[in-house]
Formats: sequence, structure tokens, C-alpha cells
Amino acid sequence: MLALVTGVRLVLVRHAMPDVQPDVPAREWRLGDDGRVAARNLGQMLPARAHLVASDEPKAVETLAEASGRSDVEVDADFGEVRRPNAPSGQIHRALAAAYLGGAAHAGWEPHSSVVRRFHAAVLRHLDAVSAGGEAVVIGAHGMAMTMWLFARVRADGDRVGFWATLEFPDVVVVDLERGNYQRSL
Repeated sequence: MLALVTGVRLVLVRHAMPDVQPDVPAREWRLGDDGRVAARNLGQMLPARAHLVASDEPKAVETLAEASGRSDVEVDADFGEVRRPNAPSGQIHRALAAAYLGGAAHAGWEPHSSVVRRFHAAVLRHLDAVSAGGEAVVIGAHGMAMTMWLFARVRADGDRVGFWATLEFPDVVVVDLERGNYQRSL
């Protein structure tokens, strides 16, 4: 599981709903007006004093910026979504993603262990960066990558597919590092 880090809150934020543009790769999507409003509504759920870091995808960075009202969101590509070929959005994507989270190894998709390893290394880097100050680390990320990491490194039991399928756009998960569990905040 995680090395004990006391006095630091870890908050995972799944990005708000992007403006889906079928001709643009998903990793380049930005938030639309509804996504920006939803992200701003997260503001009261986030710690006031926090180290903000997001994946290198605009929708994740924009979610934290809108939620916090701050522009100093650090970017770390290791919090990015599962690397995979562009797939059609909608039901086909959801079916492929659910199968992947259930253990399927799709051709061209990032291996499960790689997702967990890179996400975990990034979590540890950012926790180390703030552990002396006792502030929170708020991570803007993506549903599949968050789910893979949570179930591999924080709490191994439970239904990964079911957890992922119920994540909202946006959603907040507070990780209790001392107890080794998490709680959804929405």
C-alpha cells in the first residue's frame, strides 16, 4: 500500500465533462461551459491550502483551475489517463474501458501495471513535495487511471468497474493515507 505520510490530505479529482469533439483526440479536449460550471461548484469541497497538480490534459488542468480559482496548477503527465488508441466515444468506449478495468489487456492499451506504477510514483513525488508543510495535495486526473491506482495501492478489494462506472464528471475522492481507504465526496 502507501508509505505513511502524516498530516497531508490527498484529494483526487476526476475532471469535469469536456466539450467532446469527435475530430479531436480525447487527450486534447477542453471543458465546455457546463464543465466549467460543474468544476467551479467543486470549490467548497477542496482544501483552501493545497498543492494543485493535474495531468497534462487540458480538461484536468482546467477542472482544478476552475474549482480553485487559481492559475498555479502544476502539470504532471504521470497523472494522465490510461494510454490507448483513440476509440469512438460513447458506448463503445465505455465497454472497452469497463473490460480493461475488469482485467482485459487490449492491444495498444497501456498495461495495467504501468498505469499503477507511473500514477503511484507521481503521487509519492507530490506528497514528498508538501509533507513538511502539512498542506493537501489535490490531483486532477481521469477515471480509469484513478481507479486503477486506488484499487492497486489504497484498497485492493471491491468492484473496480462498478466504482469507475459511477464516477461523475467531475468527482472528488478523498484518500485517507493513514487508514488506507478512500471516500467519495459527491
